Amino acid sequence: MPAISATMIPVENVLEKDTCDPVLTAQVANGFALQGLIPDYFPDDSDSRGYATSLEWRNLDYHAIAAVQYQMRAIKGFDEFATQC
Repeated sequence: MPAISATMIPVENVLEKDTCDPVLTAQVANGFALQGLIPDYFPDDSDSRGYATSLEWRNLDYHAIAAVQYQMRAIKGFDEFATQC
């Protein structure tokens, strides 16, 4: 494995708050969760060796809604559906 350059910070060190990365530290502090690393994302970037982080941000304002139709019956088209409301 090649040596880590001064600009290449191990992701684990950022997540454990041992090291500060200007972008990843801010993202983690704002609720982003690391899902993994993406190899060969930007192959020409020597500082990251072509890797990128895959992050997830959960939208706390999102609420899943489910609907259930009682007594389902067949309809022939939208006009017939509209009369059932």
